Amino acid sequence: MGRIDPDRRHANIDYVMFMTLGDFKVRGGELRAVCNKCRTAQKIDLDVLMRLNGGHAILWGRKGRCRVWACEGEATFEGRAVAGQSWVPMRHKPSRGEMRDFAERWHEVVKGKDVEW
Repeated sequence: MGRIDPDRRHANIDYVMFMTLGDFKVRGGELRAVCNKCRTAQKIDLDVLMRLNGGHAILWGRKGRCRVWACEGEATFEGRAVAGQSWVPMRHKPSRGEMRDFAERWHEVVKGKDVEW
């Protein structure tokens, strides 16, 4: 009884719906970076990252360096669609088919318009 488990309420993030930083922003998703050495998890500010890289940037399959002082580890990105949901590692790059699905969805949404995030 009680409240609904967030993992059962919404589907996990997927490449097609949460491909770019702009998708995470528009759909209310969250991102964090987790270091493989010190295991520190740091929340990512989407607004700052979008100003630096643009709303079209893709973090799937990418890594960054750990921001903890004196740590030389690599940070893996993780995302979730809803606050309270389990974090999903974004280790794998999208396949060609997933990129095609994303492009088809993108063209349906844009329909020739210039989209601003």
